[in-house]
Amino acid sequence: MTVRCSGAEFLRFYNDQNWWFSDKGPVEVGDEEATWYDDAIISVNGQPTEDLDVNFQSGIRPTDEVSVEGGIVKGKVVGASGPSLEAYLSRWRKAQSTTTISVECPRDKLDAIIAAIKAAGGKAS
Repeated sequence: MTVRCSGAEFLRFYNDQNWWFSDKGPVEVGDEEATWYDDAIISVNGQPTEDLDVNFQSGIRPTDEVSVEGGIVKGKVVGASGPSLEAYLSRWRKAQSTTTISVECPRDKLDAIIAAIKAAGGKAS
């Protein structure tokens, strides 16, 4: 089952060192003390990408729509071993105490909506 998220959420997930372990810089496939994935389909704004790497990450914008399908996470993982990348993303989401939303609104209501978000304990950027 495909998991969809914003670029901002995906980057928080992919850069979370509590979920993606590496004790020696770039991860090498097969390093059991690191975390990596294989065979996932990651699309940005509907366009499939090659395997995600440091250079590709910088191309994801917070407002992009990212979808993750299949794959397998290998090496050191949080929870049960060998989850699909989409399951690992879902597992990560459940462990978070906050989430990010994107809102479309009439321009003349923007200040009121930001005030409501802040009044409810949220942070608007």
